[in-house]
Amino acid sequence: MLVGKTENTRETLIQKNFVDIDGKLQDLSDEQYKVFRYGIQNRRQLIEGGAGTGKTLIGIKYAIEKAKEGNRVLFMCFNKLLAKWVGERIKDQGDEKLPVKTVNFHDYLIEITGCEPPEDKTQLTEFYRNGLPEAFLENSDAYESFDTLVVDEGQDLLFENYLLCLDLFVTGGLSHGNWVMMYDENQNIFLRDEFLTGLKAVKSYEPFLGQLRENYRNTRQIDETNEKLTRIPSKAFSGLEGEETEVYEYADCLDGQKQLKSIVRNLNKKGVAMKDIVILSPHRFENSMLEGKRQLLEGIAPIQPMQGKSGEIVPVPDHAVKFSSIYSYKGLESHVVIIIGLEKDDEFSRRLFYTGISRAKTKLYVLKKKGFQT
Repeated sequence: MLVGKTENTRETLIQKNFVDIDGKLQDLSDEQYKVFRYGIQNRRQLIEGGAGTGKTLIGIKYAIEKAKEGNRVLFMCFNKLLAKWVGERIKDQGDEKLPVKTVNFHDYLIEITGCEPPEDKTQLTEFYRNGLPEAFLENSDAYESFDTLVVDEGQDLLFENYLLCLDLFVTGGLSHGNWVMMYDENQNIFLRDEFLTGLKAVKSYEPFLGQLRENYRNTRQIDETNEKLTRIPSKAFSGLEGEETEVYEYADCLDGQKQLKSIVRNLNKKGVAMKDIVILSPHRFENSMLEGKRQLLEGIAPIQPMQGKSGEIVPVPDHAVKFSSIYSYKGLESHVVIIIGLEKDDEFSRRLFYTGISRAKTKLYVLKKKGFQT
């Protein structure tokens, strides 16, 4: 009887933490909006902020306000999953009829140009990095620009040829147009030198420079774990207390799979809904330790990748545990995050895991390979 009472109490506490943290996050987000209303009065803004500081939410609020004023707004980001989430959020907070188009950069260029990605995967990087932007720039005469441009995930978009496209997306161009860009330098995983060059170019347009300092998403425990594992200094802490982080070591893929199943089983016993859990890996599903193991959690829940092999978004039912690469989950968040595949300790990997760990709102689990030093 004592054990049963303890488990029931634990279930109540877990669910209470979800509700409490969501409530605090909303309060803090409202406070953050008020601080940055000064910036919203400017025609051009460049906002820097670490993970969890509220960049995306501020961009959403800005887009809604500008649309309500009668402006045609283009909200652009890098990731497909984030673009989908932002579009849904704008509809929830505003009105389906608001003139806001929410897109991810590359899909938007494909929509405009009609170009199709090459079947040869070895050519995809060159296509997205150079071929697709060039195709748009060569045939942009008939393009109709937007009154306002909102750019999220600027760290993945502020490259020279991408900026040439962004310049055409907004009436008046980047030099005289109405725009706001948000970025986090620590989440720039690829092409760092090119990003810094692009950032300098954007600053030359003399935008209002805003800085978000306080982490509103992560609890103290998650924030401290991120700094310890990645050695990337954290931003000011919001004061949220939560569940202790749990870090496990695995010897090989089979061992890692067993530990993952044990983690999810325990979460299920504590009453955590599967829709509140996401597994994040540095690799796509077919290249991760879970390749071919969608039924690994048999008797508990299926594992459902959020994107297909071609990058298309796949609906995930509430009874399934979500899986995503860390890179594709940038900008999103989940109450429970399970990081798998922590194996390398180079700068690229640290920035990637900084991004992944910072997706967790309430509870974080980390599966790292034996021998990984922190």
